[in-house]
Formats: sequence, C-alpha cells, structure tokens
Amino acid sequence: MGYHPETLVCSFPPFAFERGRWIKRAFFRLSPWVGFDIWHIDPEKPGTGNRRDDSCGWFDRTSGPYAGAVAEILNDKDIIQTIANTVDMEVFWRSAYLDDYPEERRGWYRVTPADALALTLMVGRRLEHSRYWAARRSASWWRKPFVRKRDMDGLLIDLALNPGDNLAPSKDGHRDYLKSFILLLAASMHRQIKPWWKHPRWHLHHWKVTFHLVRNLHRMRQRCATCQKRLGFGYCPTKSGGKLHHGDCLGKASAKVGGEVR
Repeated sequence: MGYHPETLVCSFPPFAFERGRWIKRAFFRLSPWVGFDIWHIDPEKPGTGNRRDDSCGWFDRTSGPYAGAVAEILNDKDIIQTIANTVDMEVFWRSAYLDDYPEERRGWYRVTPADALALTLMVGRRLEHSRYWAARRSASWWRKPFVRKRDMDGLLIDLALNPGDNLAPSKDGHRDYLKSFILLLAASMHRQIKPWWKHPRWHLHHWKVTFHLVRNLHRMRQRCATCQKRLGFGYCPTKSGGKLHHGDCLGKASAKVGGEVR
C-alpha cells in the first residue's frame, strides 16, 4: 500500500447514478464548472501510533480505551497460550482457483471458521470486559452509573467470519502473530466506539479545497507525455512515471520498436 497524506473528505456535487433522479444527474453534469473537492491533509506527525501519513487516525490503528486491556492480555500467560494453542490447530485450506499449481501451493494454512469465531469472541469479550471495569474504577461517583459495557458481538462475528476480509489468525509469515491479532482486534473495537465527531474528516484546520474549474482550465494547458497533445478541458488523465497521459496513449511509447508501433 502506498503512502499519501491526502484523503478525500467529500465532493460537490455528489456523484449521480444513472438510475438516480434526473435533477441529480443534471446537477452532476455541472461538476466541471461549479464542483469542488475537500481534502484532508495529514500533518504527518510522528509518534501517534498510526502510520506517518495517517497521524490523525483516518483509519485509526491505535487501541484507544482498550490500551490497558491489551497490556493486561499480553501479560496473561494463560490466554496467550490459549491463542497459541488454537492457532496451532490451523489446517491447510485448498483454493478453488489454484488447480494448476503444485499441491503445496494450492492453498494456505489458517484456522477453521469455528476456531476463528471462538477465538475472536473470547479475546474481544475479554478486551471489552477489561475496558469496562477500568472505566468504572477511574470514573467519579456520579459518572459510574453512565459507564456501560458495549455489545461487541456483532462486530466480532463479522471480524471473524467476513468472507472478504477477516481476522482469522495464522502463523504463516507473521513473527509476532499473537500480539498482531490482539492489536488488530483492539483497533477495530476502538474504531467502532469512537465518536463520529472525533473523526479526522472534521479537522477543519487540515482541510484543502480544490475547485474543478481551476483544475480543468489547467488541463487545457497540460500536454500528454506520450503524444504531446493537450489533455483538454475536463479530461481525467492517467498518471504513470510521474507524468500525465491520455488513457489511449499510455504504453504506446514503450511499444515502439524501430520507429513502428506493434
């Protein structure tokens, strides 16, 4: 994954689908003239616990209120051994799309869905339990009745069983897979309970506004790095090698052999 400090907050007018209302589609066609984008520019502060280009935590990887619970679990030899024992029971999962590969490369090792679900629920509930009691102990007497234990089961089930991307742990390629699994789980739970108004999209002092009209006028002057023709008003070019190209031109220059395009 590449690193970049700019993240799109929103665009105006919003994208209009073909089946949307005609007024939305008509308004969207004016985007090259009246549209604008709002970007969040990350200050790239070091030592935040997140990636350097995401120091504000747009996709927060910190444990937040679960930091104490994470430290407690990492110091609990019993639960660490339980996680290790579960991962040791991982099995070889064959892929339906790798039949042409050698047997040892037709899949990968991972825990079964049942073990992944049990492990995620066990560790996740332990994290929430520890966070809850730590919050109660530190809260003043009048705040204690408002401290609640949150129901995380829905999130934990999705993290364990999501068919597209899940947290089923594996030893393959992970030197410190136990700590990594616990930290990923804590970060996911932290993002679940983080108030909406703390999201970096509301860091107004980090906003940058770009207007479509200014960009499109600039496109009229810019030239394609391949054919040297102007890109044109409103054209969305392809960037390659630090230069801009027409979509149809990209790659033609590298295909020229002996002055001919093959």
